Amino acid sequence: MKPSPLKLATGTLAVLLSLTHAATTQQTIALQNGDRLSGTLKEISGDRWVFSFGGVALRIPNTTIVGFTSPDPIGVRLADGAIDATTIATVTGGLQLTIAGATRTVTPDQIAAVGAPDDLAALIPVQIGFLSPIGKFWALNLGFGYSDKSGNSSSRGLRGTIDIERRTSHDRLTLGLGIIRESTEGTSGELEPNVSKYIGLLRLDVFAGPRFFVFGATRQERDRFQDIALRSTYEGGLGYQVIDNDNTDLNVSVALGVRREDFLSLGAETSSIGTLGSQLRNDFGFAALLFRADYSPKLTALDDFRFVSEATITAPLIAGLGFRIGGLFEHSSRPQPGIRKDDLLITTLLSYSLGR
Repeated sequence: MKPSPLKLATGTLAVLLSLTHAATTQQTIALQNGDRLSGTLKEISGDRWVFSFGGVALRIPNTTIVGFTSPDPIGVRLADGAIDATTIATVTGGLQLTIAGATRTVTPDQIAAVGAPDDLAALIPVQIGFLSPIGKFWALNLGFGYSDKSGNSSSRGLRGTIDIERRTSHDRLTLGLGIIRESTEGTSGELEPNVSKYIGLLRLDVFAGPRFFVFGATRQERDRFQDIALRSTYEGGLGYQVIDNDNTDLNVSVALGVRREDFLSLGAETSSIGTLGSQLRNDFGFAALLFRADYSPKLTALDDFRFVSEATITAPLIAGLGFRIGGLFEHSSRPQPGIRKDDLLITTLLSYSLGR
């Protein structure tokens, strides 16, 4: 049975009205170069607007924004502290906010934060202290995938990682855990299942200003292929934040500490060490790079040292999921008898990120 002309007309009108409403409620941003983008304003991070366009989060400097339109109300916090729900339109001289029938014109740099119009309390600035509020500013990253190890072993297997970080202008707390379960070459030449490596890291940085910070850290490792039953490192020192912006985080550090190594082949050794370290995070948009390097010689014999570097590149896929490829290189200038100086671990993982 064919639908009547009236039903067809009514259905068509409903679709057109739905499309028209979607078009009119779309947020639009206009840039100095003439571009006009339609999407959703997600947040304001410092001097950049995070705008979702075509499924991609663009970080747009507020100095390049000449217009913004939001027909539906959004929550706004201005630089002077005013918070309210408002619609926004582009007018001569800036952006016109309409709040309860009254209007106010501001420039893009005067908008400090945006959010849901029915949750204005979330726009109230958070007072940050040392490790407070403890429930905010956290990020979680999980990884699980394939590993390929060479050096003191030739093995294939699985790797799992958990990285948790809290970062504010006052402090940075980092916790990392890693487990690698691999199949290694046995005496017969066949691959035999075994757990080859555990890694645990805890570090706290406390900022004394925008650049300098003091820190304490410990790293715990078990690596049967380096003859290590347990390697415990404890250190503290001074760091300098070289670059800190939306896309790049680069810091360098110097530390003094103690390293104790308990060997599977019996015996143990405790040494005082110095450490020169560096860490770089860089977000390219299509991928994120993380690079860490540490050089730690014994204070009593500078030619007896360990060098550890790790690099990962993570490409976002969808809804927090990403694909990561990484490499971990470890060099010991004076290993135990029968142990090689170099170890290399290559991993490919699926990752999931949550939080800040």
